[in-house]
Amino acid sequence: MLRPSARRQLQKAAKDYESQSDGLGEEFLDDFLLVIGHLEEHPELYTLVAEGIRRAPMKRFPYLVYYNYSVEPTHVQVLTIRAGRRRERVPRRR
Repeated sequence: MLRPSARRQLQKAAKDYESQSDGLGEEFLDDFLLVIGHLEEHPELYTLVAEGIRRAPMKRFPYLVYYNYSVEPTHVQVLTIRAGRRRERVPRRR
């Protein structure tokens, strides 16, 4: 599940990549979906950056996916998607 703000960030990043090269936006979305699939299988694998918030890198693109999850049943909520090269504050949990 994506927060509305995370969905907008994802769409903007895909649009930006698509403007650079035809098909690159779709490749970005495919990479994001691969990360989400991995998060659903192994939600505790990635770096804990704040209480209840973890960060997973995308494989091909320089973006980080910030998320939280519940164990029963495993449910991942994407909080935000940010370019990995920028230093920003960790998103607050609501």
